[in-house]
Amino acid sequence: MEKSGGYVEFGVGGEHFAVSLGSVREIVRACAITPIPSASAHVKGMIALRDEVLPVVDLASRLGMARDPEVEGQIVILDLQGIVVGLLVDEASQVSSLGDAEFDAGAAPQDPGRKGLVAGVLRTGERLLMLLDPEAVLSIDPETLRRLRDTASREKRTEKETERDENLFSVVTFTLGNDVYGFPLEDVREIIRPSRPALVPEAPPHVRGVINVRGSILPVVDLGMRLGISSGGDASEGAKIVVLDYGRARTGFLVDGIREVLEVSRDMLQEPPAVTRTAEGRSVVSGILDVRGQIIALLDKQVLVSSRELDLADVKDAAAGAGGGGKERMRTFVVFLENGQEFGLPIGTIREITRRSVVAPLPGVPAFVEGVMSIRGESVTVVSLRKRFGGDVHERGEESRILVANVSGVSLGFLVDSVVGVEQVPEDRLAPPPLGGVDFGEAGHFVSAVGHLEGGRLLLVLDAEAVFGETARNVETTVPAGPEA
Repeated sequence: MEKSGGYVEFGVGGEHFAVSLGSVREIVRACAITPIPSASAHVKGMIALRDEVLPVVDLASRLGMARDPEVEGQIVILDLQGIVVGLLVDEASQVSSLGDAEFDAGAAPQDPGRKGLVAGVLRTGERLLMLLDPEAVLSIDPETLRRLRDTASREKRTEKETERDENLFSVVTFTLGNDVYGFPLEDVREIIRPSRPALVPEAPPHVRGVINVRGSILPVVDLGMRLGISSGGDASEGAKIVVLDYGRARTGFLVDGIREVLEVSRDMLQEPPAVTRTAEGRSVVSGILDVRGQIIALLDKQVLVSSRELDLADVKDAAAGAGGGGKERMRTFVVFLENGQEFGLPIGTIREITRRSVVAPLPGVPAFVEGVMSIRGESVTVVSLRKRFGGDVHERGEESRILVANVSGVSLGFLVDSVVGVEQVPEDRLAPPPLGGVDFGEAGHFVSAVGHLEGGRLLLVLDAEAVFGETARNVETTVPAGPEA
């Protein structure tokens, strides 16, 4: 490595270190760092820096030192032959030429925790600086990059090869007051958090106004008011906006909260009662479902909105046309929370989302396998993402859900803290995880992509096959019929 020219000096735990200026791109203040599941102990997480997602290594941890939690710190952005990584330090003090410095490789410390990480010592007058080898500190490993690329390719193949039974369809269920309603999942573009709408003059009372969603105008309809149902609206703690597609346009429907995503047979769909139909023979209810004793009214999106409301939704397309831009290519994910972190799974991999029921434990399985539960007669192995990632174990609340997916031909249920909703992410805001070539432990296998969302949020897209594929194959022959959910 380079031993001459400029250097960047910084302090960690009261000691002083340096790296070659040629490997430093910039220095920024420490900001919100998104943790990476199952990453190596010294990996702090990821940050969003001007639309670029970068991994961050905690230098104190890498050197076996204790970090002072009171120190905010700074992040030294290193660029090593195209691999860009942030190095969290206490303080980057200065950039200097150290033209008269003497380099002594033999003076490198013999501490086993630092062996190979410190290239030597720079002596300039009375000052001593330990010169780090950044490639060694970051454990640059080309094999890791190859595995990551293989993982991304496997995810694309899995999505392309996923086939659904034509007699089955998925329904997003939600609450309004004390009742449960649903929309076909194929009509749902995304599910987002409510924001304060701008009022539209002379709009119907149930049209709350319009909001800006990634540069597009979205009209928001208070669904409870539209149906004449007493609901909490945006005052509800779990309120969400369900965004539906109407050809060229979109409309958002404000609901009290998202309940679950169910996969049901079309044979289960019953005709709505005749009394719900108007003189023209139309009904806002397109069908009735009875799922585990719960009556769900499936709503007809075409009856819910007027031409005036669709005109509001069409504003976004006129604006896009004026700008000369076409439609963005989007990817849709089910977004959920685990230990306060947002994760995503491609919506095509999720069969349904359900509440937790009776889970029967299984003997001789890994600790993160909770057991087995029955969903309409099918045995589903339930696994805990938190335990798989080595997170803190605590009691889950009522918002806890199970995401049912097919992994290695086996039905697995991912137990998570809560489901945030369904979110679309432009393809140009998705990138392979910035872990290429660096030793990040199992994280390099589990995270298939990172989505850069509004407000600097980072969405970690998981590769279910990488996380639980081997587990699914091992437990397939041990799962008995569980208790009926």
